Amino acid sequence: KEFENLYRLIKKAPMPSSLILDLAFAIDVTGSMAPYSKCVASTIASLVSGQNSITEKLKSTFPEIEFKLRVGCVGFRDIDDKHNQFQDNMWSEGGHFTDNIPNALQCIESMCKNANGGADIAEDVIGAIYHCAESWNHSTDWSSDIKCIILLSDAPSHG
Repeated sequence: KEFENLYRLIKKAPMPSSLILDLAFAIDVTGSMAPYSKCVASTIASLVSGQNSITEKLKSTFPEIEFKLRVGCVGFRDIDDKHNQFQDNMWSEGGHFTDNIPNALQCIESMCKNANGGADIAEDVIGAIYHCAESWNHSTDWSSDIKCIILLSDAPSHG
């Protein structure tokens, strides 16, 4: 048993010295979310900046790894909102992710403040996830080691 444990330890791939995390926020920006806009923006801010952020938690767990965060965001509305259904931001690099966290937070706050639309209770949650995963196809999109989409909504999905 001891030899097996030693063998498995030796066979493990070495830990990388740095990892990039692509974190996308799919945010329901229909009218029903208006009362929660400040809370959504502040929750996201606490996740991506400050001493309780995701990267700080990762650094405390894996101190030998440098974590770099890239943030992307899409505001989504209902299918019936047609041309206003998705609200993305493309950064100067041409992709949907940026490592400029203050700029990303400013974009998210602005997106949340303009909550409107949505004609029914259910939201196009699946459409928002699909939009992030498939429509964001610049060469720098989803190019990191770790990829994650966090969905924020006040209603269930259609279907």
